[in-house]
Amino acid sequence: MEGSFFYFINSISPAIPQILPFVNLVHVLYFQPRILGYTITFKTIQTMNKYVLWSLVLTLTLWSCGSKSPANENNHSSSSSTQQDSASQQNVASNNSNKGTEQPSGDDEKPDNATTLAVETVRGYFGGLTEGNYEAAANNFADQVDLWITMKNTNPKAVAAEAKRFLSTKENVRYTPNLAGMAFKDNKARVVVRQEWKNYDVTLEVLLVFDKAGRIKSYKEGKIYNMKIVKPSALEAYLSKVNPLNYPVQVSSSQFSSFKNMGTEGQRLLIGESFPGENFQDVGYFNINGDLVGVLHIRGYRSSQEFILGVFNRKSGKMLSLQSIGFMGGGHVLSGYNTSCNIEISQDGSIVNSWNTTEKSPVDGSIKKTSGQTQFQVTPNGQIKRS
Repeated sequence: MEGSFFYFINSISPAIPQILPFVNLVHVLYFQPRILGYTITFKTIQTMNKYVLWSLVLTLTLWSCGSKSPANENNHSSSSSTQQDSASQQNVASNNSNKGTEQPSGDDEKPDNATTLAVETVRGYFGGLTEGNYEAAANNFADQVDLWITMKNTNPKAVAAEAKRFLSTKENVRYTPNLAGMAFKDNKARVVVRQEWKNYDVTLEVLLVFDKAGRIKSYKEGKIYNMKIVKPSALEAYLSKVNPLNYPVQVSSSQFSSFKNMGTEGQRLLIGESFPGENFQDVGYFNINGDLVGVLHIRGYRSSQEFILGVFNRKSGKMLSLQSIGFMGGGHVLSGYNTSCNIEISQDGSIVNSWNTTEKSPVDGSIKKTSGQTQFQVTPNGQIKRS
């Protein structure tokens, strides 16, 4: 009982300032009934006591609610603060996502046997041309070849003879296929190839068809991107929807997750024909000089992606050049393969792509790492030249 009494006193102690006026009033009514010059009867006192009691109960009730109110406000404030913190964290996470923290991984996909055969065939063919071993290059074709560049219904022996006639007089011949970026659909593939010899340097798109043994049945060659002329108004409409980029323009594979998928408007403007399964993303644009503008986008297939730079004349709508300037990912073709890139474009038109590659050996599991730089130059007339 004693403990209960002290608990009660302790619980109402914060309300004592509010209760004291009623205590004083009761004291006056019971012990000093003559007030303000007239006498208050006992019945009046009973009535007044009833109202005093109700007032006392009401005061305690209000105090009780009031004492809880700050806690409720604190709880609400705490809840609101927590929600704001949560929202803030989500915004930060969203901003971090927009800045980009992921790049296409090359480790999550393992190429199947047909893909591996096709890659080795393409590697062998272009390697043979580079080394001047035309017979070895032609051995990567099927016995009956439907198409090789312009030759139809031919065979490996005729391919070797024509390749020798065309290339043997040229100096410093070099073919560099982007094997990690090969796109596949059933028995068909698209590969980007840099083709070089003295006073000649062109990057081509090659469309291939393979037989069941993984040898080439059809080889169709053409420029990787057709130069297009578009309406200047269509170009301006597209530019208004993508990000303006400031010098030095810096893009990298670590920003991959932040780039938005390209709409049909951008694809009509920049892509033309695409290979089945390809995907495209907007990056942004930057002014070069005068009426020239550079437009960056990503062209990808599964886990391999390329940064593509196009140069347009804003006044005429003519595309002056289009070039792949950086590559990332690539595990769907080469097991354990992944490339990252960091690209910087300066106001003088110089482009530097610093890249790093890791490749896991399918034989012993060893990891091979390589790094380097690829350089380009945008000329005053809008051409993209490899340095």
